[in-house]
Amino acid sequence: MVTFSEFRLIHSLFLAVLGQQFDRPVPIPDAVQKILETTDSEAELQPLTETAVAWLDLIGAAISPFRLRQYGQENGLDQESARALLRFWASRRKRSMEELDKVDWLVTKFFRVREEEKNEPVGWVKGQLQGLLKGIPFPKLGSDAQSFLGELPPMLDDVRYLGAFSQIADSRIPERGRELKAQISEDFCNPLALAAIINYNLVLGNKFEELLDRAILQARETAPANTVHDLQEALQNDYRSNGGAIHQLADLTRKEVPAKADGPVAAGSDPLLDQQLERLGIDRTRELSKLRSRIRELAKKMMEDAHVRSIRICGSPLSLDAWEADSLRALTAKREENLQGAFARNVSRAIAFLVRIYEELYAYETKKGAGNVEWMKHHAALFYLLYEGRQHQALLQQLALLHRKGGFPELAQQLVSTADKLEANLTRLKDLF
Repeated sequence: MVTFSEFRLIHSLFLAVLGQQFDRPVPIPDAVQKILETTDSEAELQPLTETAVAWLDLIGAAISPFRLRQYGQENGLDQESARALLRFWASRRKRSMEELDKVDWLVTKFFRVREEEKNEPVGWVKGQLQGLLKGIPFPKLGSDAQSFLGELPPMLDDVRYLGAFSQIADSRIPERGRELKAQISEDFCNPLALAAIINYNLVLGNKFEELLDRAILQARETAPANTVHDLQEALQNDYRSNGGAIHQLADLTRKEVPAKADGPVAAGSDPLLDQQLERLGIDRTRELSKLRSRIRELAKKMMEDAHVRSIRICGSPLSLDAWEADSLRALTAKREENLQGAFARNVSRAIAFLVRIYEELYAYETKKGAGNVEWMKHHAALFYLLYEGRQHQALLQQLALLHRKGGFPELAQQLVSTADKLEANLTRLKDLF
């Protein structure tokens, strides 16, 4: 599927990368030289010969993912060459893990450049990928890829709520992402799977850069300057293969945990939440899983009946405003990376917090006087919900400001209303701590 014209772009790029890697020039076979010297305009759009494909395979294998990234960071990568290279790897019947790593970096770089040029998120790029890979057949996604597409959205929600660099290390999100991507090697280049990978990479990359800048400033106050410089350089070059540097910087920027957790920490502070919750016997991963589960259940319920505007939880009704019900329904549609998409996700998360508060408060009040200690786990869960709920309530207020500045005053007011509803229910928990 790769043409003679694309061959020249890829060949030129590969030789440029190898030129930085080796002292001697790469010897070019006569058959390849003949292709490079072809001037027949009709041949330009013809598919490559097997000889040409084999030659690209050979010299491409000599380029490690690290070398390709290094070249791209130092010299840039023009869009035409990147497009040709993507089509070359996507058209292969079998791809090594190294080649998938190169594709992973290449497509992310390709769309990050577009994002920077437009100064706005590129959004869901499946349609653009279908155009870039036109003419290359892809089989129907397998079960592993289908599972992968279901796993990424909850993980992206976790990414968006990271507030400190140490949480990147503690959450293992980069490692989990790599493990998930490694499971779909056969479907990796399918436009649907690749669009999800690009979306994940860009969201995580932007959050990583934001928290890295903050962590570097913090580390400079306590660590030797040369140590901080080395960590910064390593992580800016490639955070994906520098897990040790991530953990080292995370350790430098951790704050001390109070000796006793007397109550929830105010929103906006940056304690070691996982350790603090662990002291209270709270499994944050399990609590996050419960929250995501409620979001999925609520979205399904809203889709089953377009007129539902109230949910009954443990005998108590929870009324939803129209935009709250619509936000839950919107989660089953295509996920947009824009203000409207953020609106639906964050309003839905707020409703899930309310549902969990209703559930845990009912269980706590029911069991508190029952003469056993079952109530304690519900008390601990309420502590978690109070802390995380405050963080989310503050995020809703910030999102409302962005919507107002973006020219969506009605959506901004709706966000404030949902934030107020969440705050009112969080207030019910304050006396428990």
